[in-house]
Amino acid sequence: MAGDSYRMTDFKLSRDERIRLYLASIVADPKYSGFDTQMLRTVEYIGAHAETRTTVFEFEVADSMCNKDVLQGGAASTMFDNISSTSLFTIGQPCYWDRLGVSWSLSVWFHHPISSGARMRLVNTVVDAG
Repeated sequence: MAGDSYRMTDFKLSRDERIRLYLASIVADPKYSGFDTQMLRTVEYIGAHAETRTTVFEFEVADSMCNKDVLQGGAASTMFDNISSTSLFTIGQPCYWDRLGVSWSLSVWFHHPISSGARMRLVNTVVDAG
């Protein structure tokens, strides 16, 4: 297994392997117990597409993400913030985005409530990086 996939990208690995190891480095680190780890354990990586600079994930809305059986806005925003960063793996190469960054801008619009147990699909696209 590669070193610390959270802090450094191993370009000898496939893009899919890099993304999976990155997520595992967050949820499996015994020294880290941030509030995002429980949510990120529910995420299933579906795939990435370099041509469209897109990553796709799915997750089931867990009770721990909800207020009164409805996905809580802060939980949704935290999930989006964490998962959207993985799209940078689609443009990363040695000496250019060889590590992930922080969100520059994150806007979330809530059109209708999402119930506990709902299956969600997150499609993330790099719009701007730099």
